[in-house]
Amino acid sequence: MYEPGHLQAYLPARKELTTFAVLTITLILMTIVNACVCANNFNRGLKPYITKRKFENQDEKNRYAYNTEMIAGPSGKLAPVPSRMTID
Repeated sequence: MYEPGHLQAYLPARKELTTFAVLTITLILMTIVNACVCANNFNRGLKPYITKRKFENQDEKNRYAYNTEMIAGPSGKLAPVPSRMTID
């Protein structure tokens, strides 16, 4: 599109095509960086990020508890999570 032989054919859409090309290359590079970060953090789990959440009071904390190893029973005390069924 920038060669003198094709200059006239692409002149009306030259700015748009260049902007699209630059945006596409930028998003591809950002995707590659994001994939590298995800691959680096793989298998570390989300629990540390979920349990960092701050709550204003104890009631809100109990309502949105994200503890994957223990669950609150009727008395409010934590009890072991029952085992799950597996599909063979």
